Amino acid sequence: MTENLNQNIKIFDRLLNTDRTFDVLKTYLKTGKREACYFYIEGFINSADALRFHEKLCSAQKTDFKNIDEFAHTVVPRIESFTSNDENKITDAVLCGNVALFIDGYPQALVIDVRTYPDRGVSEPEKSRTLRGPHIGFNENLTKNTILIRRYIRTPQLIFEKFTIGELSKTDVAMSYISGRADEKLIEKLRQKLKKINVKSLCMSQETLAEKLLENKKGLILNPFPKVKYIERPDSACAELMEGKIIIIVDNSPSVMLFPTNLLDFFDDIEEYYFPPVTASYLKIVRILTYFAGIFLLPVWYLALTYSHVLPEHLSFVRVADEYSVPIILQILIIEAAIDGLKLASMNSPSQLQNSLSIVGGLILGDFAVSSGWFVSQVILYTAFSAIATFSPMNYEMGYCFKFARISMVVGTFLLGWYGFAGALLLWLIILCTNKTAAGKGYLYPFVPFSPKGILKIFTRTFQGRES
Repeated sequence: MTENLNQNIKIFDRLLNTDRTFDVLKTYLKTGKREACYFYIEGFINSADALRFHEKLCSAQKTDFKNIDEFAHTVVPRIESFTSNDENKITDAVLCGNVALFIDGYPQALVIDVRTYPDRGVSEPEKSRTLRGPHIGFNENLTKNTILIRRYIRTPQLIFEKFTIGELSKTDVAMSYISGRADEKLIEKLRQKLKKINVKSLCMSQETLAEKLLENKKGLILNPFPKVKYIERPDSACAELMEGKIIIIVDNSPSVMLFPTNLLDFFDDIEEYYFPPVTASYLKIVRILTYFAGIFLLPVWYLALTYSHVLPEHLSFVRVADEYSVPIILQILIIEAAIDGLKLASMNSPSQLQNSLSIVGGLILGDFAVSSGWFVSQVILYTAFSAIATFSPMNYEMGYCFKFARISMVVGTFLLGWYGFAGALLLWLIILCTNKTAAGKGYLYPFVPFSPKGILKIFTRTFQGRES
């Protein structure tokens, strides 16, 4: 940069492509005794703040200032700003929504923060609804998400460290934790990884960031179990922070990432802490039992059907009495795939038709399949129950992990009978026992390593609540 205003304008016309893009604007004015110009992006500026800023510049006294810092302290003292002569830094600031002011005679620019971001309200997320408690959720604005957290936790020990990730997107990312409660080694580990991440952009989702943070984990690609939990409610995120967890907030995402996360963290439900302890403990036990019933019901039934000739008479209901033309193993696999197809069709249907199409489609297809002799009713019953039960922990990734486990036990039983069932079950237990969290601890805690107190906490909710 130079002291010549016109030369600086030419530099940033080239850097910001003002002649090719319509939304990068520049405004000429005179402030004090000098000619000036500022660059900004249309729609990023808060109109009221921008108007006050412009009026302040135009009404500056007819005095000359020694440097741009003195000008900033005198003319715009109450607005967040900084000065710089770094062309790249100034360009990035403008693209983030700031105003860059250039004044003739000064070789620096004054970058002023009067930006605002378009966003939706903090309405309750659809997947994390609760009967009691606050009905608000995170939105796509990083600053608003940090404010929502600070409303719950008003301690100076609550830290937000900011990073910029993405060569092209330059996405703002914040790591939050409570100093003194969170694991300092994990904080430093995540901090160093966030500084070193080299990607083109984080425009699509947080999954890119999660994979980069965990990319040194061996077997991560073949391991379906999620290492990151996504939270959409500020009260739930704050409760995790109080327990010593670390959250990562990504701009443009309505959920935060939780570290470290083990298997049983996915079974927590914030609604438990808005009910009395006895009711909450009962609901938690029902949810866990329902989920594991959904994993084992279908494989155990198929195993019993395979050895139906040795079953006692009181278990005769396991046998299939109806005639069918498709082998049972194919029926199970086809219906498992068909359920996923119906899910996709429901998600892509207009909201007014989702419920009716999914219900009518399921009833018509199921009734036709049974009456035509393709499938038997037991297969449809057990598969449908398993599909519904896997949604009890409200985590999509974990639901598919145990879907894969369920299918592998069924296929193992078909191929090798009892040995195949036991082998598939043992394989998944080994994966769980050897899995590690982002902090390098056991994924299956409190079972591995064994902790009676931790196991009791799984099935009961204490009177003090989770923040204690």
